[in-house]
Amino acid sequence: MEDTLYTSNSRNETKAVGTTSIKVSEMLQPGVREVIVIGNVSTGGQIVTISIGRPSAANAGIPIYPGSVWSEYQDARFNPSNDEIWLIASAAAGSVSIYERIKVKG
Repeated sequence: MEDTLYTSNSRNETKAVGTTSIKVSEMLQPGVREVIVIGNVSTGGQIVTISIGRPSAANAGIPIYPGSVWSEYQDARFNPSNDEIWLIASAAAGSVSIYERIKVKG
């Protein structure tokens, strides 16, 4: 049996989100997403919509209201999606905070 070493890489950042869909996380191949947390830190009341695996469309996905957080994380029965993650805001000048941790070989 081969021993494989894994390294966890983390990122913390804020991103501006407008009315055009933006990709905020690439598809992970190879690698495993262990945690992703996206918080809506918009100050103008913008609702941010998340789409997994395809570009976002307003009000068609997972909504995050101002001051709210969406997360996926590994536990005993669930693994977060490794697909691309896209965002769009209900109005210009939205903002999100992102924390992501991925596990890669090496």
